[in-house]
Amino acid sequence: MGFPENWITNQISQETYDRWHSSINNNKRIIEGMIGRLSGDYNATHKILMANVEKLTDLEFIYKNASPLDKQELLRVVFERNLYYQNGMYRTPTMIDLLSHNSQIMSEKGLLIYEKKRENFSIPLLSGEGGIRTRGTLQYTRFPSVLDRPL
Repeated sequence: MGFPENWITNQISQETYDRWHSSINNNKRIIEGMIGRLSGDYNATHKILMANVEKLTDLEFIYKNASPLDKQELLRVVFERNLYYQNGMYRTPTMIDLLSHNSQIMSEKGLLIYEKKRENFSIPLLSGEGGIRTRGTLQYTRFPSVLDRPL
């Protein structure tokens, strides 16, 4: 026995029927809308996409047309959440590789100081405060208290 038949034979209340009927009709409208969108003319959509595809790679266009929240997110992504303003200049230790080639130009224009941080902190420094120049452990000579000296 189906949904309307249960109401007709008084197996469900009017309130339950109304609630289910409303829910089913809402789902039906949503599905009909999806079918309408999915069966649309993709040639028109493709033409719009092809007419505007160059704008997708134009960061200036994207930035100018973005909302303030989208602009903030774009800056967070480009500078990996490390952009700050100090002494009248923007500074960052990180920038995505895709745009880092522009860092010299931005520096020359007085827009940004890009002080790249060390890539991998698990690699020890070769000299300076980090210790000696040779990597690895020192080897003992045949005399236990005398170390081989690195060149």
